[in-house]
Amino acid sequence: MAAVPRRPDTRAARDADLAAGATLDFLPETAAIRRDDTWRVAPHAPGLVDRRCEITGPTDRKMTINALNSGARVWLADLEDANAPPWTNVVGGQINLRDAVARRIDYTSADGKAYTLDERTATIVVRPRGWHLPEKHILIDGRPASGSLVDFGLYFFHCANTLLQSGTGPYFYLPKLESHLPGQVSGQHHRTTPHVALPRIRIIRGASTAGNIDSPPSHHSTSTCCA
Repeated sequence: MAAVPRRPDTRAARDADLAAGATLDFLPETAAIRRDDTWRVAPHAPGLVDRRCEITGPTDRKMTINALNSGARVWLADLEDANAPPWTNVVGGQINLRDAVARRIDYTSADGKAYTLDERTATIVVRPRGWHLPEKHILIDGRPASGSLVDFGLYFFHCANTLLQSGTGPYFYLPKLESHLPGQVSGQHHRTTPHVALPRIRIIRGASTAGNIDSPPSHHSTSTCCA
């Protein structure tokens, strides 16, 4: 596990350049990537070949079951925007994901309605917290751990082997990348992961370097979503 990393890109300097009239363009230091006609991302992983319908939502127990039973091909288990980060939510969401992967999750509502998993369920893609969010309940050398790596590490530790044995894998959706440099850090920390699905580029400056964001973890990444 790592403490919250220093931001691997120079956002403040980039903001100042754009405010002074600079324009968005491809990075000269990554020109070799654009000239390489042989470069490809990894083939689609099992469970991610058909993503015509996806659903997203938090990882509370009832939502986990309903999302997996929804009929969608993929469930984006959102540990960031859809989830408030009190420790009970962080740990509870991981417990629910672990139980869902092991197919031992159930839930009974106050009115007695029982919820269990259907035979066919959606593929899980976990969206960990962004690089900028700390996890104050875990300290490393006196500094809060990276919330992103806490979310990644807990899910990977508890679920990776079970998912691989079932024929899929631990898939992740990396949010709020603004350049290729955070992608390099993600690739270093997630290098044991078969696929890091859908790095999400949230602003125009990130979209201008989309190919560069995919390239550092290219043998892990399956696609990029720009929004």
